[in-house]
Amino acid sequence: MQEYSADLNSVVDRIMNERAKSAAERDELKQLKIAHHNKWVETNISVNKNLIEVFEDRNMDALKYITKKLTEADFKHTICLGSKVDFGVVLASQTVDCGKLFKEHIKAHNGRGGGSPNMAQGSFQNQEDMMAFLNELTVMI
Repeated sequence: MQEYSADLNSVVDRIMNERAKSAAERDELKQLKIAHHNKWVETNISVNKNLIEVFEDRNMDALKYITKKLTEADFKHTICLGSKVDFGVVLASQTVDCGKLFKEHIKAHNGRGGGSPNMAQGSFQNQEDMMAFLNELTVMI
């Protein structure tokens, strides 16, 4: 049997310290991502038109976060965001029935999704289908 220079308690302590350090680093990264999203929201909140944006580097969680922040800030225009990371779309509006639009048009683009009159989300198998759906949405909103 092989012997180790460290006793079991010191090994466990070292593992627990590394784990705590990793958790703190994850929390810090999460806060940086939130700050990055908030900056985008602040930059675009004063726009007096519909927001239509496709992100190269943000996933659906980020899009939902941005949409939530904009709607909480009483943004009155339609928000349509797409993600090239995971081929998702979020639509929020007080003037367009988002759920109805998704229900009527998403399947034609090999997508899945739905929602309520004020907000809907969907996912697609590839970027081409997502972009075709977004292009159709932008004409309708």
